[in-house]
Amino acid sequence: MIRFRLYYGVAGLISILLILVLIRFISGKMVRTIQEISRAAEDVARGDYGPPLQVKTADEIGQLITSFNKMVEGLKERDFIGNTFGRYMDQGIAKELLSRPEAIRLGGEKREVAILMSDIRNFTPLSETLNPEGTIKVINHYFSHMIEVIQKHRGIIVDFFGDSVLVFFDPWKTLLSP
Repeated sequence: MIRFRLYYGVAGLISILLILVLIRFISGKMVRTIQEISRAAEDVARGDYGPPLQVKTADEIGQLITSFNKMVEGLKERDFIGNTFGRYMDQGIAKELLSRPEAIRLGGEKREVAILMSDIRNFTPLSETLNPEGTIKVINHYFSHMIEVIQKHRGIIVDFFGDSVLVFFDPWKTLLSP
């Protein structure tokens, strides 16, 4: 009996050690994966999306990585749309448009708008007397002032062409804006 008790004690101790090693190995892999997701989330918070994380398992951690990758793709798409809009209109207006589901309706909406078409008077003869750098300097100076006023009055820049700019204004929003 005493001899078997010793064997059972040693076998139990070896089993417990084996279980602890397995738990450490499995939990270590899980912790490393969660740390990888955490580092990627910190990168995303800084605006660095990086490549998608690799899904290595089909368990809950794999599902978490898949969801994380989908979230990052959605953020990339949202930022792309926001940046694209932001080139032509005030960032606040772009955010407002993106936050309203009706704003992304295909076909748009029929509304009364005010249209501004502006260019530099006698620009062609002026540009013939300037060198290319001088021409660009004049256009950049003109557009920088125009864009400032357009954004102040919540205009949407539709197009730039040459020395011209085409802008839409929503008369009601312009009247109601501070």
